Amino acid sequence: MADSGRKTEQPTPRRLSRAREEGNVPRSKELSGALVLFALVAFGHLLGAEWLARIAALFRWTFAATASPEISDARLNTIAWTTASATAMLLVAPIGAVLVAGVGGHLVQGPPPLTLEPLKLDPSKLNPVSGLEKMFRMKAGIETLKVLFKMLLFTSVSVGTVRTTLRDGLETTPGVDGVLLGIFTLSGKVILRVAFVALALAIFDLLFTRFDYLRGLRMTKQEVKDERKEQDGDPLVKARIRSKQMALARSRMMADVPRATVVVTNPTHFAVALRYVPGDTDVPQVVARGRGRIAERIREIALEHRIPIISDPPLARALYRAVEVGRFVPASLFRAVAEVLALVLRRERTH
Repeated sequence: MADSGRKTEQPTPRRLSRAREEGNVPRSKELSGALVLFALVAFGHLLGAEWLARIAALFRWTFAATASPEISDARLNTIAWTTASATAMLLVAPIGAVLVAGVGGHLVQGPPPLTLEPLKLDPSKLNPVSGLEKMFRMKAGIETLKVLFKMLLFTSVSVGTVRTTLRDGLETTPGVDGVLLGIFTLSGKVILRVAFVALALAIFDLLFTRFDYLRGLRMTKQEVKDERKEQDGDPLVKARIRSKQMALARSRMMADVPRATVVVTNPTHFAVALRYVPGDTDVPQVVARGRGRIAERIREIALEHRIPIISDPPLARALYRAVEVGRFVPASLFRAVAEVLALVLRRERTH
């Protein structure tokens, strides 16, 4: 009894489906961050030189345009608007790469749940007391430690990269272009190394997030039983429905016994009613069959309607086991059934 409340069972597919419908899906935020860093590195490698050249050209034009001491307010506004527009255009490419990487980081973990359940207003979330309680929970504390650990690790990697690069010497050329290129190259090295560290953390976080997600959805043995019962239906109710269906099928079967041509018996354990009317049925058909009490009832109905009853134990057993109600007699039993029908015809002629 003590184990009945322990959640030791893995979540069922239905439990996972319900969690997804409620918007509860495993998501690692670290993966998107790592992919964003790699996107910045890729952008710098593919388009960095051209992008820097445009930035430098924009800086030179801005400095030259504002160097005149007699510049008017209208001219200054024009310069400011042109500089802002050009800067915005230059930022479209890197921002677009970051957005694509961020969205891709979520999509590679599976499609997002199409539900508005997480957006529903929950009054409990508005309670400041419960909010403070959540802040001091262990999970919140672990998240805080994770953030501090990442900051410390990223800072160490960044400082180490900068120190090593400056010690070995950073190749630059004179002028604005050279300074920008040097800063850009150093930033690229820092971001690349931080990206690899972030990717390693993201893989670990993804695995742990999925593990923790499945652990949080674990079920007790009783919950599994209740869910199976809910899906399959109450066994008692199913048994009653099956019993009613069988009773209805028997009543329909008994109603077809008066249409039979002959009833083959065991003579007491089995009874099979056959119908064969030349021109109406090309092959003998089983219209009723049964054993025990049902076989006895078939014989009673046959006697009431003066249907011939032939005792042939091997044939009765073979027909009962091989042919369902409504089916036609198979070719392997044609000869034996034909002999029975011939016997019935001879009896009818003698009478």
